[in-house]
Amino acid sequence: MLSVLAVLGVVTLLFTAFGSSGSSGPAPIAIETVSLADAAAVRPRPQVLASIGNLRIQLPVAAGALTAIGFHGSNDGSLSLQPVGRQANAGLLERLWRRIAGSGRESPRWYQLEGGPAGTNVLDVGAALGTDVYAPVKGSVVAVSDLVVGGKRVGSRIDLRPSESPSESPSASPSVSALR
Repeated sequence: MLSVLAVLGVVTLLFTAFGSSGSSGPAPIAIETVSLADAAAVRPRPQVLASIGNLRIQLPVAAGALTAIGFHGSNDGSLSLQPVGRQANAGLLERLWRRIAGSGRESPRWYQLEGGPAGTNVLDVGAALGTDVYAPVKGSVVAVSDLVVGGKRVGSRIDLRPSESPSESPSASPSVSALR
């Protein structure tokens, strides 16, 4: 009996290894790889990161070039933004509740940044040096100034007046700053 099973096993193995080639299966699909430099040069698809009223603030860089999204507070009287997605560094009880309630997969993930007042008044988007940056809202440029940190010019600050906020009057529209 054992010899019969061994013969059947060898025959099955031979048919499997050297079977007919009548059905070759689907042709392989060529996968195009994109380098990080190429991903950074692609105009970003619209992805809302935060909102304030009916003004939506979109991702200003290509998703492939994104390193982090962070919110922090401000003492300058600016309004709080409503982040979209979930807080990646939320507390233990909030993370546990998301697992129990089944609501833990929202995207994008953002971080509450430390080192200043608590809140979500300011949105910081991280990307590698040299990444193309696009306006996070449709609107008009109202000011361009040097960005100075520690007495050293590190880039430019571009203030925008959003045009897609019909509930706000132009004089009361919040400005959006893009740092370069």
